[in-house]
Amino acid sequence: METCVIGVCDDDPEDVERICEELIRCIRHLGERDPILRICQSGEEMLEQCRNQKMRLVLLDLEMPGWSGFDLAGQLYAINPESRNTINFMVR
Repeated sequence: METCVIGVCDDDPEDVERICEELIRCIRHLGERDPILRICQSGEEMLEQCRNQKMRLVLLDLEMPGWSGFDLAGQLYAINPESRNTINFMVR
């Protein structure tokens, strides 16, 4: 069974911690192995991570300094059109 790689891009460390805990809880509930989590605090950092590794899921904060989640999604679509199936936005 292949380990799932998930990207989480959010500038708020408390939100990142809560999101990661919930992701791991849900994935364990499904009987899967713990995912590899790639945590980034900026859109530019996440774009670089996505260039280097295929992610099964990418969670983006809509409001971040610099690039918003929408800005990053546009960049991810440009480098990989198939990423439309993996990107999800987080709203508070």
